[in-house]
Amino acid sequence: MEALWPGVDAEPIVTPLLGLRIETVLLRTAETLGWTLDPAQIDAIRAVVEAPPVEGIEAALAVIPLRKACASNSFTSYVEAVLSRTGLVRFFGERLFCADKVPNPKPVPDVYLAAARTMRVAPERCVVVEGSVTGVSAAAGMRLKGKLMR
Repeated sequence: MEALWPGVDAEPIVTPLLGLRIETVLLRTAETLGWTLDPAQIDAIRAVVEAPPVEGIEAALAVIPLRKACASNSFTSYVEAVLSRTGLVRFFGERLFCADKVPNPKPVPDVYLAAARTMRVAPERCVVVEGSVTGVSAAAGMRLKGKLMR
């Protein structure tokens, strides 16, 4: 974004949007700034964003003695590619729950509820590790919605 819009501080706009799909973050940011992004620019930004996994994540996943699932706001094809590229797929296998497989993306808890249901674990017994306000909101909503569904 800095290369496209020199001198523009997009961080205050982007930060509250983290956890949403990358296209949503980019398009809302551009809209807020009164600018536009075309598909080629979005693809270029996505290529830069696809960094290696957070340092220590593999070791952390290896020592957690629970069955794991990946619940993402991204499309399944993207998540599969990232998990394969990073080698993290071994922790999740087929247990991928993505925005394109549920009615509503995060912050609605649909991906978490689908994961809990498929893994046959009550929502209130799930441990969620998140890196965004959107994801934390979805996790909290999972616990509330799960109780209401009973």
